[in-house]
Amino acid sequence: MPDSRGTIATTSARPIRLPGVNNFSFSLMKRVNLTEKKSLELQGDLYNALDHTQFISIETNFSTATFGVIAAAASSRETQLGIKFRW
Repeated sequence: MPDSRGTIATTSARPIRLPGVNNFSFSLMKRVNLTEKKSLELQGDLYNALDHTQFISIETNFSTATFGVIAAAASSRETQLGIKFRW
């Protein structure tokens, strides 16, 4: 076997990658006119609407027993509701 000391590595700087990101957001808005100048806006937002798990941390230290384990995930679906009165 040839001695590989002092040679350039053929892998990238970060050969370990996390799974892909599937993040879909959804928003609905409805404006209700109360008078000629006054209106009410109702809005609802869903962030990560399909509730796909987003992994954010992987153990990359070879010397631990948990090497390669994905240990954390981002928050799940988030909902936001809003009402705006315009005059």
